[in-house]
Amino acid sequence: MNRVILLLLAAGAVAVFMLSPRSWSMANTPRIEEVATLPENAAVETALADTYPNMVLPYLPGEAQTRAVAALQRQRDRRVGYAYREVSIMKMPLWAYGDGGLVVYRELPQGYSVEPIEPEQVSALERATGTAYSTHRLSLWPHLWGWLFAAGFILWWFLAQRDAAGRVEATKAEPETV
Repeated sequence: MNRVILLLLAAGAVAVFMLSPRSWSMANTPRIEEVATLPENAAVETALADTYPNMVLPYLPGEAQTRAVAALQRQRDRRVGYAYREVSIMKMPLWAYGDGGLVVYRELPQGYSVEPIEPEQVSALERATGTAYSTHRLSLWPHLWGWLFAAGFILWWFLAQRDAAGRVEATKAEPETV
């Protein structure tokens, strides 16, 4: 049984290493979770009149090329997002936490152009669109699956110890022959 678990962990690790856009090293990376695409109308522009691009967050290394190509088509789309930071190691996320709250952003070829918004602007934006953005909370589940590998290795270790103890008991129970 412990060999099956070890084989599943190895296959999962290979899939993660090939598919995850995250960094190999331990990282605390700023990210943006999309909340909604904003309509292009005068009420939205009035609500966001005092926002200015504050920074450009680069894409993750593994997603930079595909995001940059897609951003050329969606560059004009203004979106509401939730700014957070994700802690990861060996391309696996371990945790995420809010870092800046709600922002307005655009996707550019080089990264996300982020515009922080104040609470009164969020209220004005909610009135302009009829959508409640201030109630949005970061979903942690997509940022915790890296712990499954740690749990899998612990399970494998316990099963290996149980098997080793069973073999020791079996050798003690055998009668000695001369």
